[in-house]
Amino acid sequence: MSEGSGGNAAPIIPGLPRTEEMAAQATANGPTVSLAWKEAASLARNRSPEELASEAAEAEHGRNQTFRDHFERVALLAMYAAALAILGVSMVWIWHMVAPPCWRWLAQEDISHLQSIATTGLLVGIFTNHFKKRLGA
Repeated sequence: MSEGSGGNAAPIIPGLPRTEEMAAQATANGPTVSLAWKEAASLARNRSPEELASEAAEAEHGRNQTFRDHFERVALLAMYAAALAILGVSMVWIWHMVAPPCWRWLAQEDISHLQSIATTGLLVGIFTNHFKKRLGA
């Protein structure tokens, strides 16, 4: 379709002349830094506003997924750290239950604190919810 035929063709935006591109790149806020230059470069490649919006939506989706992936790694690391801590506390508690009195180093009050930590249902609930979510149950 020609431009004079009254169609809905997107206008063609010409690119920058070579001398202007070189001048822009020589400045501190050249096209690699400025969002306006990036937009102008995208429009100069004959991309419609809809295509630019689609690319922006895809980039935003990618950023969201990256954040979710990082958050998932942190959650897994915290879950493993908590599991190791509970395992350690449980081993000390069991040791104090089965070892002879001369090998024990904690007072009875400290042992009861370990018991309450080792048997808490809060962490079990967190683990269960996490695995249910991951398994799709």
